[in-house]
Amino acid sequence: MAISVHAGGSPINAAEATLNFSNDLLTITSLSKSGSIFELWTVEPAFSGDSITFGGGVIGSFSGSSGKLLTVNFKAKKQGEAQVIFSDGRILAADGEGTDIFSGSSGGSYKITPTLPVTPKPKPKVPVIPKPKAPAVPVPEVEPIPTIEPPVKPEIAPIEEVRQFLEIGPWKISRFYMPLILAVLLILGVAGLILLLRKVKK
Repeated sequence: MAISVHAGGSPINAAEATLNFSNDLLTITSLSKSGSIFELWTVEPAFSGDSITFGGGVIGSFSGSSGKLLTVNFKAKKQGEAQVIFSDGRILAADGEGTDIFSGSSGGSYKITPTLPVTPKPKPKVPVIPKPKAPAVPVPEVEPIPTIEPPVKPEIAPIEEVRQFLEIGPWKISRFYMPLILAVLLILGVAGLILLLRKVKK
């Protein structure tokens, strides 16, 4: 609740008042001077029992149609109709003589009712739209890759490798003596060739 002064166009520089309230229905939680036109306080705002008192002034003068003086915060105790009225007040004109130009006040009547519980509104249910299923993609059958086996090399058996003897007509000569026999034959052939050449020269 804001308490204001109405100067009616006449310059003022001070005011004071006593405010009564129904303390069986209301209790004061705080008094605030925030935003007040008063710069000086002759009576610091205070409350006791069922009344509030305050007084203050401005440096120079105030001539507005409405000036905020004080803010009172109430809290309800129970149901009923509470009254808030001024029992005393003065408004001093800025005329150098401190003339009281207070012509009257207006209070207020407040009906206190129980607070109804707030029923939360049910939230509308949002229908769940199923997501369309993607069509099944057929998996192509993969033919098995044929295995290429390397060609099998034919085994070539060494000629007469398994033989342990060299057959010449009716004779069988062991492979161990073959180099010796070939050497002897070579020597005999060379010797026979030399003899043949000598005979030819003669």
